[in-house]
Amino acid sequence: MKINNHKSVCTSVQQFDSGPQIKFAQLLKSARDGSSDIEIDGPVEDQLAVRSMLHYLRDSISPTGNMAISPFGLSNDLYYGHVFWDADIWVFPALALLEPERAARIPAYRWRTREQAMRNAEAWVKGGRPTGGKPLGAISSMVTTGVKYAWESSVTGKETVPGPSKFEDHITGDVAWSMDLAASLGLAPEGQADAIRKAANTFFTLRRTSGKDGLFSIPGTMSPDENHIGDDDLYTNVLAQYVATGGRVWGDPIYHLPKDSQSFLTYEGDPLRAYKQAAAVLTIYPVQYPPAEAQAKVMMDRFADKVTKNGPAMSDAIHALIWARLGESDKAYATWRDSWQPFTTSPLMLFSEKRSRARTYFTTGAGGCLQTVLYGFLGVRIDTKLLPGAQWSKPLENGRILSIKPNLPKAWNRITVRGLSILGQRYDVVADRSSVRVTRQTSGVRE
Repeated sequence: MKINNHKSVCTSVQQFDSGPQIKFAQLLKSARDGSSDIEIDGPVEDQLAVRSMLHYLRDSISPTGNMAISPFGLSNDLYYGHVFWDADIWVFPALALLEPERAARIPAYRWRTREQAMRNAEAWVKGGRPTGGKPLGAISSMVTTGVKYAWESSVTGKETVPGPSKFEDHITGDVAWSMDLAASLGLAPEGQADAIRKAANTFFTLRRTSGKDGLFSIPGTMSPDENHIGDDDLYTNVLAQYVATGGRVWGDPIYHLPKDSQSFLTYEGDPLRAYKQAAAVLTIYPVQYPPAEAQAKVMMDRFADKVTKNGPAMSDAIHALIWARLGESDKAYATWRDSWQPFTTSPLMLFSEKRSRARTYFTTGAGGCLQTVLYGFLGVRIDTKLLPGAQWSKPLENGRILSIKPNLPKAWNRITVRGLSILGQRYDVVADRSSVRVTRQTSGVRE
């Protein structure tokens, strides 16, 4: 197209330049205000990785839709857009502090499908309470059967998985745990979280049997390891303990927690040989079960190096986070890079579920890596008590508190999180190895 009126075009440009003196820095500041970002003063590849993960997660979940998020979003047909524990445990904590409107769709979906989860539980009871081992048998009469969330959940909340994964019953505990976290951050009503936690406890009451040691046993369940179906998976039983006590005061165990003379075990009879993915250490994080945290170093030494290299991406992210919290920041950093570098070799840093297979975009892996950055290196912790040595803290809902105590690796001089969202208020957080500075954003202006 030929422009004939050159003079008028130049005049328009001059008027724009001479009007409000808008500079690039001002435009950049305006774009940042009210949005989230993570800036790393360190290797450029780390910065590129973190921003790409945040970008792809943003694009994988609608802030106004009625679905949660699938492990691959809608990027391929492997899981047909269905929802797993990936949404509650791996993606929600990563987005809750950065993109709360999107993160809130996950607990909203779980609440919307709760009636189907109740029907799932009723059908399970009427079917003789099947497990991955022997069925538990019929019950003559029951007023309520609680909720049984589907392992692979459709838009309706019905179970769609045909195989033994339907016995991965920790999913119901996952949902309850995530709903509590959402309520702490104001992303779900506390009444909804309480209702689902109580209904989850009802289900686990029907799911358990009396053990030989006087504690309750959960037989025939698939571990998060996913290579094992058997009795008393540690993670599943700790979540059952969580919903029984509300997670605020853990109290003495009422469920059998497998262990030997050194530490907890992944499940009863654990041969300590190999695992598909992180399982036992999930009781250290995200669940933050105090007795497991007390054994964190021993458990990591025993389990972390036994995860198969052909397993899903997110295991190393959780290992890195725990190493960071243990003060081994450089070991955490090397592990964190292992959690994304071999999985982002496709163009545009598209994230694959496995090293050996270029099937992208794996939202679960990205969520795990961002959790390492936030809850490991930045040192965010959400708990019922203040983190010892915390350099900044903020009260949350339902008796919890958010604390920050950085664990930066030597490769990073500083980390800046812009727009960290806490109870509807956004903050800019700048942390190095010795200090944390937090400023509040107000109406797009930082104070």
